Amino acid sequence: MNKKEIARVGDTIKFNRREQNFLAEVINVRENSVICELFDSNEKEILEIETNRTVVSHANYVISKRTPNPKEPIPTLDPWTYGWKRAVN
Repeated sequence: MNKKEIARVGDTIKFNRREQNFLAEVINVRENSVICELFDSNEKEILEIETNRTVVSHANYVISKRTPNPKEPIPTLDPWTYGWKRAVN
């Protein structure tokens, strides 16, 4: 059995919710899901969500278009916050 291909940051995915298809760009990849941003901001009203970002399980999407140059998320650390958390803990 072939393992499902996982989307990468920058890929376009297609997923189905409420019996409608939606297109979105992957902005972050997690272990069991992806965080994606809807292309059409009016679709957030259809999905009844506050922002145009949503979480989709790896089992519930199809890769519509692969990005030629996948982007990697860059973690940002605020040195002041990081130092404060360290000092308190």
